Amino acid sequence: MFLDFLVLVLSLDLGKLVGWLLFNLHWFFMFYALMHFFQDGQKVIKGFLLFILLIFVFVDFEILTGLTVFSAGFLFLHYTTKLMVILIGENTPSLQNKLILLSSIQGYLLIAVYNLVLV
Repeated sequence: MFLDFLVLVLSLDLGKLVGWLLFNLHWFFMFYALMHFFQDGQKVIKGFLLFILLIFVFVDFEILTGLTVFSAGFLFLHYTTKLMVILIGENTPSLQNKLILLSSIQGYLLIAVYNLVLV
């Protein structure tokens, strides 16, 4: 998606660019509302553009590498295991200040295990 958008911008194909933007308009509104909610109305445009960029890059990464990141089964496992890891981290005094590290390790390990074993 990011590469497609980049090609449209660099080739200055305004007809296809406007068509692409209008076709995905509902996603832009939903992501903007999500960023407005997450950032309490401050620096919403910056957060929105960064969020859109990250989504585009992750979709292209998934296509180029063949790794599965945005499937229903992966997301179900990701959120349930993340909930368990964060609950364990919050209830363990020595791990309370390392929640971001625990969450990151859980995410990377799940990507590896899901794509190597379950897919």
